[in-house]
Amino acid sequence: MTELALSNLVAWSVQVALVAVVATAIARLTPIDAPIVRYTWWRAVLVAALLLPLIQPWQPIGLLPTSLLPIDEPVPALVQTPDPITASAGTPATVPRAPLQPSTVAAAVLVAGVLLRLAWLGIGLIRLKRLRTAGIQALGSGAPEALQMLREAGANVRYVDGLRQPVTFGIRHPVVLLPRRLETMAAPIQRAVLVHELWHVRRQDWRWSLAEETVRAALWFNPGIWYLVSRVQSARE
Repeated sequence: MTELALSNLVAWSVQVALVAVVATAIARLTPIDAPIVRYTWWRAVLVAALLLPLIQPWQPIGLLPTSLLPIDEPVPALVQTPDPITASAGTPATVPRAPLQPSTVAAAVLVAGVLLRLAWLGIGLIRLKRLRTAGIQALGSGAPEALQMLREAGANVRYVDGLRQPVTFGIRHPVVLLPRRLETMAAPIQRAVLVHELWHVRRQDWRWSLAEETVRAALWFNPGIWYLVSRVQSARE
């Protein structure tokens, strides 16, 4: 049964890779390059890749063709002759252990990888939680109207020293972390950055990012899923 599940995973991974190749070719050949179209396209491709097992269900071992099932052959019984000394002492005979199957090892590696990836994701969420109070609250900006719209959307906007790029996270109580040097930049630049983060807050992109990272952690062994998730996240920006 383990061998069948692994073979199904391999077949699905190949299918996802083919879907990713075809989707990339279509995206490059299509002249439409609007951000919303590109974002919608890659999200649809990712969902289609995840639904492939439902469109083409995995085949249970009981439904395999008869020609693929092993032929029952008589197996000679293994008779173990007890040692007279051991038998007289009443010590039970030692039964040899069955060798560890490669499929079992592969399944254990897959499960361990999933657990490690999910643990890493959890550590990242804990670190983000600590950043909720990082820096200082943004009380002023060269684009006050954009800052006010972010506040009205429920975001806590903060300036952080040493931050290289803006970071927006949180679902119920979003937090927008901005580089401290943004305060000294021109007003149009500040407005562009604030409006960009406002778009993330209103669209609840953090919710989608968290779901995508969970999918990537659970399917860490599938390169096609990694590629599609990265394309979705790149299109979102």
